[in-house]
Amino acid sequence: MTDITQDTQPEAPRRGLDHDRLRELAAAIPPGRWASYGDLAAALGGGAPLARRLNQALIKLGCEGAHRVLKGDLTAV
Repeated sequence: MTDITQDTQPEAPRRGLDHDRLRELAAAIPPGRWASYGDLAAALGGGAPLARRLNQALIKLGCEGAHRVLKGDLTAV
């Protein structure tokens, strides 16, 4: 599993999803590695409710690296 929080600090929880930060996090996942929706949610300062929203956000935004994000059971959506 890739530690996408290694060089970053989670931001304070916000009402809306920080699309720019989500793009940065997804793009930071290196080739050959992966992260879970929970990893991304934690890096964004959220928990399980946010993780459940991220799949659609990644699709809608067309984030680079989105194909490297897996569900908690290590399967692709």
